[in-house]
Amino acid sequence: MQPTTVQQFAKILAASSDTAFLCATSRLLEPLGYEVVHATDGNNAIEAARSFQPDAIIVSLSSGRIGDLELCRRIKGDAPTSSIPVLLIVNAEADKDCEQLPDYEADVCLLAPLSEGELLVNVARLAERHRVELFHKEQPHTGGCDDSYKTSRAGQISSVAEAACKPRDLTALSDTAESRVTNGIAQAELFEMVMRAKQEWEATFDAMSDGIFIFDHSKRLSRVNRAGARLEDSLPHQLLNRRCCEILRVGESGAAGCIVERIINEGRSATIEVTPDKLQRPLLVTVEPVKEDGAVVGAVCTVRDLTELREIEAVARERHSLLMSVLDCARESIFALDAEGVIQWCNKATSETSGYAMDEIVGKHLLATVPEAEHARVTEYFMRALNGEPQSYEMSYRAPDGHLRYSLVDEAPLIIDWRTTGVLAMARDVTQQKLVRERAAQSDKLRALGQLASGVAHDFNNALAAILGRAQLLRRLVTDEHSLQNLDIIQTAAEDAAATVRRIQTFARQSQTKTYASLDARSILRDSIEITRTRWENDAQARGLQYDVELKIETPLFILGNVSELREVFVNLIINAIDAMPQGGRLLISGAREDGRARLRFADNGTGMLEEVRVRIFEPFYTTKGAHGTGLGLFISYGIIEQHGGAISVESMTSQGTTFTLDLPASEEKVVKGELPQITDDVAPLSILVVDDEDFVRETLVEMLSAFKHHVSERASGAEALEACERRKFDMVFTDLSMPGMDGWAVARGVRHRQRNAKVVLVTGYGTNATPPHDAEEIVDEVLGKPFDFNQIREMLARLSVKMVST
Repeated sequence: MQPTTVQQFAKILAASSDTAFLCATSRLLEPLGYEVVHATDGNNAIEAARSFQPDAIIVSLSSGRIGDLELCRRIKGDAPTSSIPVLLIVNAEADKDCEQLPDYEADVCLLAPLSEGELLVNVARLAERHRVELFHKEQPHTGGCDDSYKTSRAGQISSVAEAACKPRDLTALSDTAESRVTNGIAQAELFEMVMRAKQEWEATFDAMSDGIFIFDHSKRLSRVNRAGARLEDSLPHQLLNRRCCEILRVGESGAAGCIVERIINEGRSATIEVTPDKLQRPLLVTVEPVKEDGAVVGAVCTVRDLTELREIEAVARERHSLLMSVLDCARESIFALDAEGVIQWCNKATSETSGYAMDEIVGKHLLATVPEAEHARVTEYFMRALNGEPQSYEMSYRAPDGHLRYSLVDEAPLIIDWRTTGVLAMARDVTQQKLVRERAAQSDKLRALGQLASGVAHDFNNALAAILGRAQLLRRLVTDEHSLQNLDIIQTAAEDAAATVRRIQTFARQSQTKTYASLDARSILRDSIEITRTRWENDAQARGLQYDVELKIETPLFILGNVSELREVFVNLIINAIDAMPQGGRLLISGAREDGRARLRFADNGTGMLEEVRVRIFEPFYTTKGAHGTGLGLFISYGIIEQHGGAISVESMTSQGTTFTLDLPASEEKVVKGELPQITDDVAPLSILVVDDEDFVRETLVEMLSAFKHHVSERASGAEALEACERRKFDMVFTDLSMPGMDGWAVARGVRHRQRNAKVVLVTGYGTNATPPHDAEEIVDEVLGKPFDFNQIREMLARLSVKMVST
């Protein structure tokens, strides 16, 4: 027969009137393999000891209960139980009773309170000793030797030496005894290690901040830590053996309501959040089933108090709300991108500035609305920021209405938990500033171009004045028909060149003075058609194209406005219509008086416009002509019409053409010009002074005036002219406007100061719109633009002669 280890099937009888002690003993010993039975009084204990034959008996002596001492005496005095070792546990008050006991009443007496490890070690030693003694008694030996195994009242062998004298196999007996004792000691040490581990586990179990409830297969509480007991406002041992549905009231009683009972029945885990009425605090309850061999034998319930977490979350929400309010109050667009360039979050300003809804922005790639031409540049800046290098750059994007908007973007790496997760960007809309800068640049460009055009026009007019004047002078002398034809050609070419120069001067807009008068729209439209004829006729024919520009206004149509500005508008609309018909076409200009308004329509049959182009057609610097357009023509025209108290609108359909409609105030009266005086060559000879620094222009004008039999003197500078006025009286003085040293205005002022009745004519290559000084009307009687011809000079001399007679 081989002995088993002390844990295997070792039987322990626990006798006490304290049921809590009996339950605690079972919880301690049964997990280690002991079989434990309980007895709550002496008679039951004696009966259980006789029938159960335990390996050890534990008797707990309560304060003042001498009956427990009697139980020890009865166990040791009863033959069937006398050899069973007894462990007596007494508390401090009953300690004096233990001293009154005879030697045979208990094998070990321990003083409470004692540790579980101490109890386990003593129980293991007593049980092992008892089982070793039983083993030796069962060994075979010769007759008459039974009394040689004497035992003490504790059931121990009284004399091993005496037993060795008996005729039997004492060597085997010694080896067996030694093995048993060694095994018992080893088992006791192992139990002590187990108990230390158990104590450490229980210390950890009780130190946990979450409440832990362990339920057995019958759904009753078998273990709870201190945190769990605090949730029930109780002590751990007071909660033991309660039903699951009584704990924390986490569900209604019954399998359908109680979460623990449901988990044990269904065998799956669950987590719920509850707020028990008695606690009024949120709890997170997690229940996990405990399984053995696939069967559910209980459940572990973990309860976490969420009060502190909820308070932290409330503070976090408050701070998050504050941060969001601050970010939403920011005027700059702020948005966060992940490492792939996808927008993860944006503030309100991002939506308001871009025109996209916030849910349209979040989840969209940074390059989604950026023009393709800028993709590489924007990506490069983004990657630099992602690699830790802050960036600042200007980018453009297309708004929902199709317009390009511009932003100044600052990017920096977005670092979370010491790791770069993306890029944080802040953008400031600079669309208006950019437009202002572009407008200023365009204005500077146009101003410079205007100044250049003005200077070129002046120089051309000087040359044309000499050419046209000389040609007309020769015509008065030549009688040969062929020569006259040649002179006519020269004169026509010079006049065409002069018309071109006038268009340049119109572009340069030399005059800023606005004089509104009653004007015949038909006359201005005819001039505009002639001004653009080179574009729609000569140039077109050279390219093999045919344009039909028709003016269809049957009756006079008078409007109130400034002739030069309205001419500019009409010229712009004609040129735009020609550009909209790249393969040739027809432009019909019509007009009528309607309800006191003059309505003019420019209708072409060109390519038409898309709606997104039509809505932007009057924007400054917006052009569909690329580098060939400035984007200012229609913008300026729109402003001019508005300043005239009118309106301009456009209708267009793709492939069907475009119609511009102008609505202008109609003039109630036609300006009736006074009849010009009869112009003849019989004007009495006058004394005339001509002042010009350009010799060929001066000499031409002198000869043309001399042809009318006048006495003409000439000077090359203003100083010389004023000096001549000091010595001699002149009826008229023709002075060039642009001269070095002293300009024409200064000469006119000097002449008026010296000879008040002399008529002064300002001759200028800048046209008749030369910007006058404040006293222009007092010092200058007429303005003669270059180039000039005989008819102009004759008419001017006639007008001035009439004025001279009247004064």
